[in-house]
Amino acid sequence: MSSPGKPARSLPERRTTSFRDRLDRLAQEADVVIDPAHQQVTVAGRRVALTAQEIALLVHLARAGARPVPRAELLEAVWTNHPLSEGTRTIDVHVRRLRVKTGLADLVATVWGVGYRIDPGYSVRVQG
Repeated sequence: MSSPGKPARSLPERRTTSFRDRLDRLAQEADVVIDPAHQQVTVAGRRVALTAQEIALLVHLARAGARPVPRAELLEAVWTNHPLSEGTRTIDVHVRRLRVKTGLADLVATVWGVGYRIDPGYSVRVQG
C-alpha cells in the first residue's frame, strides 16, 4: 500500500521467492537430505532407496552431529521394536549397506572402540 504522491514499495526479489523454492535450494546444498516423514533420502540430488531401519539409523547418526554414537545407544534408539544383544553384528551390516546404497563409502565413519558418526566432511540435513 502506498501513500498519495509516493510510489509503491516493492519487495526485494529474494523475499518474494516461495518457501518451496528456498527449501529446494537448501536441499541441493546438503550432500545428504533425509525426510523421515516420507521415508525419503537424497544424495547429491538423487533419490536413494533405503529401508525404514536404514533411514532411522541415518537420522540418529545425523542428529548426533560430530559426536560418535556408541553401539549400545544405536541398538536402543534404532532397534527399539527389535531387541538385539550388544554382540550382534546388525549395526555393522546396516552401516555397510548405507555406504553401498548412498555411494558414499566414508559417509558413516567408524570410531574404533566407540561407535559410529557421520563424517564431518559431509553435509547431512534432516527435514522436519
